[in-house]
Amino acid sequence: MDIDHELTQSLNDWSNEFVKIKYLQGEYRRKHEGKVKEIREMEDQLAECRTELATMITSISLQHQEIVQIHNELNLLYEKETALSRAKSRSKLLSPKTMNDFNKSIAFKSTIQDHVQQAHDHIYAI
Repeated sequence: MDIDHELTQSLNDWSNEFVKIKYLQGEYRRKHEGKVKEIREMEDQLAECRTELATMITSISLQHQEIVQIHNELNLLYEKETALSRAKSRSKLLSPKTMNDFNKSIAFKSTIQDHVQQAHDHIYAI
């Protein structure tokens, strides 16, 4: 009878260990599934961040292009101002009629440049 008791006790111990292992497997499975879900959520967030970053890069690139264009336009205006300043200093040496004709030609040139720029802008706007 002693052997029966020992065998029964061994079977009970094995059964208890089996139950513990099954419980641990379930816990591991739940933790694993939780981590997989967490990783998927993080991957989704990463994809959203990449999309947002790409949008920001595009926006900044467009802003940079606008700044470069404004800088170029300012340089052109500076050059025009310098040319006008030189012309005015030279015009002081000229007669009033020559000065008047010169101012008219500059005004005409500016008008033509404005029309050309408007046509240019209109073409690129289309």
